[in-house]
Amino acid sequence: MKKTVFMLLPIILFGGSFEDIAKRVDENLLLKSKQQQVAAMKKMVEVAKSKNFPTVDASLQYIRLKDTPTTSLHLPLPGMPPSIPMGTKDNFEGQIGFSYPIFTGFAITRAIEKSKLEYIKARLELKDLKRNLYIKLTDIYAAVYSLNENIKALKEGLKAAKDAYKKAKGFYDQGLLAAADLYNIEAKIYEIRADIENIKSQKTEFINMLEYITGIKKDADNLPQITVSADKRALFKEALSKREDILALKKELEISQKDIELAASGYYPKIVALGALKRQGNTVALDGNGFTNADQSFIGAVIKWNIFDGYATTRSKEAASAKKLAAAYFYSDYVKKVETEIENSIVRIESLSATKEAAVKQLRAQKEYYRLTKGKFNNQLASADELSRSIAALSEAKARLKTVESMLFRQKCRLLLQISMKKFEEAVFR
Repeated sequence: MKKTVFMLLPIILFGGSFEDIAKRVDENLLLKSKQQQVAAMKKMVEVAKSKNFPTVDASLQYIRLKDTPTTSLHLPLPGMPPSIPMGTKDNFEGQIGFSYPIFTGFAITRAIEKSKLEYIKARLELKDLKRNLYIKLTDIYAAVYSLNENIKALKEGLKAAKDAYKKAKGFYDQGLLAAADLYNIEAKIYEIRADIENIKSQKTEFINMLEYITGIKKDADNLPQITVSADKRALFKEALSKREDILALKKELEISQKDIELAASGYYPKIVALGALKRQGNTVALDGNGFTNADQSFIGAVIKWNIFDGYATTRSKEAASAKKLAAAYFYSDYVKKVETEIENSIVRIESLSATKEAAVKQLRAQKEYYRLTKGKFNNQLASADELSRSIAALSEAKARLKTVESMLFRQKCRLLLQISMKKFEEAVFR
């Protein structure tokens, strides 16, 4: 009986620079969806503008009456019927009419201005969405890089443990080392292997998240050098003038003002010019019905001024004013929160920079300790337990340094993105 053997091959991931992967954010489906929304908002600006043009409509109407229209003669002459026809049963009416808003209390103008502001706001929201995708991408990329370095450190530790095991096995075979010490090193080898597999599993999860954002599976090659300023005041000032979500909130305030002005337009009269090329008849030829003129074209104007609407206009204006005040409070709170975030990011960067210096010194100390312990073990002056601990400590020190470096990179990118998307792109896409 033949047996089919299935081999599980590992997925080969090609490395990618942070810059190349960041460029792939443009392929994000959520971003593309938002782009279409922005395109729709642009069209709505044209819809609002169309209200400022005259409208022209063509119509053809046919009506068949049940009875022929007549008029009664209260003083009939001898021999004449008491009523005579004044129209026909079949009535056709065709016209090409137009209407043009001469004055609407500024409603059309304000609606156009509001539509333009909403379009600008939508574009800013699109950029802010991209900014937030960059934040997620940076977090994930830094995590993948950190896990890669952890795996690398553990593999170096695994190699050192295997070398130590070979040496210990030689001592054991010569009766110079207890079995417990040999098993101790062997256990460390299995422990490191388990740690490597666990980290690989975590890395796979992050790679999948990276693919969700960019549409590609890529590994993290390296961390680019990012330089940031520590001038909180200057950074906050720049964020107020350039950060996309803050600018979008400013536009929201302007839109709220337009809502107030739109509501106030109800206080003004409305003037509309209208006219039509109009003909009627008892056939589709529209050549009259023998009773009234075939040509009924006209031109005129309508003035309409609401005297009382149950306070609807007043209440609408009050509601729009309250909405603007709410938006103003929200904007002030949001700006304050952004200022706090920038200040906290600067503090974290300073703290991580100090932690990095400590990690560098710790790694140097652990390298020396491992070298010393290994020499002692080779000369049977140190136990297998001491050697195992020195191997683990060296791996941890290497991994810790790379982890701190990735955290520092992530925090610097976050600070740049707290200023604006453009600030981040200028630092990364060089």
